[in-house]
Amino acid sequence: MKLQLDQAAEFKIKIMESQSALKKVKMEKQDALEEKDEYNEMAKTLEMAEVKAETLQLELNQAKERIEELTVDLELLKAEFEKGNVSEEGGDGAYLTILSKSSNLNNKMYVLEIHYSNYETYPPTRNTKHKTYKEKSKK
Repeated sequence: MKLQLDQAAEFKIKIMESQSALKKVKMEKQDALEEKDEYNEMAKTLEMAEVKAETLQLELNQAKERIEELTVDLELLKAEFEKGNVSEEGGDGAYLTILSKSSNLNNKMYVLEIHYSNYETYPPTRNTKHKTYKEKSKK
């Protein structure tokens, strides 16, 4: 009987050791899962950062192109000013003059488009009388 009690006590100790080891493994598993979740979150953050970096690089390239365009425009303005084709009317005189010319041309183009929209052909030739759409529709 004593032998059975000793075996039972030994078995109980082994069970307790196994439970302790199992508990330790479960804790390690939980820690590993938490680390995996943290790793996945960091991977998502990294991916989003890469996309943002690509977007910012595209924006930077576009900004550089725009700067190049504006630099060329500035050089053209300087050249026009040096030739004397542009009058200076204050600090922004050359720019305002060219802007005014551009605006005037755009206005003239708009007026011409409205005027010629009534004609069959665009633009009408000098010696040819063109009927307007209004005249055509009266037939």
